[in-house]
Amino acid sequence: ELLEKAHATYPNVLRTEAVDEIIDLLEGYPTTFYLNRDGKIIGPSFVGERELDDFTTTAKDLIGK
Repeated sequence: ELLEKAHATYPNVLRTEAVDEIIDLLEGYPTTFYLNRDGKIIGPSFVGERELDDFTTTAKDLIGK
């Protein structure tokens, strides 16, 4: 419901037993991770608010790898 109200069209990970291990290591909220199709973390994480350019630049760098 929250994601629908925010018109979030990007994938989001909800807390489940499968992701508890990662969530317990978070330094703050929100935290953004870059994952591949297998769910493996492939890039840096961002803690807190960032400019869109930060996310876009990192995503483009990771796609180029």
